[in-house]
Amino acid sequence: MFTSASSTNIATFQKESGAPKNDSPIEKIVSLSHFFKPASVTSEEKHTLQLGHVSVAVPLCRMPDHSGYFFYFKLNDHPELVEEGARLIAERIKASGVLNPYFVTPEASTLALAHVLRHTYKIQGITLYKTRQINDKNPICVEYDTVTALEKKKLYLGENKIAELKGKSIFILDSVCTSGGTVRATYDLLIKAGVSANNIVEATMLFNEGRDISTLNVGANTSLSIHRFAHLPLFSKQDGARFFSSPVVEAKLKIVVASESVIKLDAVKKAVADFYQNQNVIFEIIGVTTVSGVGEQPFNDETARGAANRLSHAESLIPNADMYIAIENGLFEEAQRFFDKAIIKIKTKAGDEKTEESIKVEFPAQYVEEAKSLGFDKTTVGACLHKAGKVKDAKDPHADLGDKISRAVILTDSVQAGLKGLSLVPSSSQKMRR
Repeated sequence: MFTSASSTNIATFQKESGAPKNDSPIEKIVSLSHFFKPASVTSEEKHTLQLGHVSVAVPLCRMPDHSGYFFYFKLNDHPELVEEGARLIAERIKASGVLNPYFVTPEASTLALAHVLRHTYKIQGITLYKTRQINDKNPICVEYDTVTALEKKKLYLGENKIAELKGKSIFILDSVCTSGGTVRATYDLLIKAGVSANNIVEATMLFNEGRDISTLNVGANTSLSIHRFAHLPLFSKQDGARFFSSPVVEAKLKIVVASESVIKLDAVKKAVADFYQNQNVIFEIIGVTTVSGVGEQPFNDETARGAANRLSHAESLIPNADMYIAIENGLFEEAQRFFDKAIIKIKTKAGDEKTEESIKVEFPAQYVEEAKSLGFDKTTVGACLHKAGKVKDAKDPHADLGDKISRAVILTDSVQAGLKGLSLVPSSSQKMRR
């Protein structure tokens, strides 16, 4: 058990991880759970997770895109898994016979694992952080997607740590590999830092999840070896106490959003995930830059025209998608008052078309006139409000006006309303089995 660690090692671990200082070594490790946002656990029934000589009981959790369920556990909450994982990795690295072994691992699930490798097995390495650290000098960064999160993630590496990589035989470590997104991002970051691909030995995982892969494509004609110690299945659906370990996907949808705006893309992702929460459907959402053909601040009828233009442009850029969604916010005058609202246009491959309007948020007339005097073709009312210090975000003035509902929430609700009643699932020829 991890309780064999010395008090010096525990203090070092606390310093590295930022974990609260509790009385017992076990509590010091388990207290890391305060740093992680809990997932939505879907069942109280426990299922056995086996790693080497250690087994623990864990529940299942639904994936963010609602395409299935996965084993839910936090490695840092299970000292027995941490210790066994570190033992297996240390043996693996020793058996490789490479000179100057060095591990690189992304936070946060491997913090305790990295600590044990350094202090018990004397294997050195670094942790990549998903937010920029104060002591990181001129950090480089990569952005990536994962199947277990809707939002994009980032990894950072400061130039002060890049020097440590020189001449090392590098093992990329992580607790779980599902789609390979984090492994690929780590590899890309190392290459960006000047590490030779020949010096990256392999990606060593405690678990492969879902598809049990032994190699991962990391570039043109380039693959990276994946070694795992155990395999975790993904589950397609839940039926009382019974679970199905061969994920079946009834359909895969390609959805094109006529914008690369983070707010709009996130709204569509969340709206679609909620719409399909009880169906075995997975979806790919692609954002594309489109031309609205109207001013920077659409006014009255220009708003609907801008949404329609964006929708047509998106169709021309990526033909034959299952669905297209265009969102255009505009200013509307009603009885000498001004309101912002979004026009959402949706078109499906099945031939359905729908237009939805969001709720209205009143904008102060003073700043409408200011934007108008500067030119609606050049600026927005939100920009004028932000410049005057009336709102925190020029792209989301809604969060500080009226009922203070963020634009992201307004758009999510509006897209969800627009999806209702549409024929979205593709034809049987497009249905797939994963």
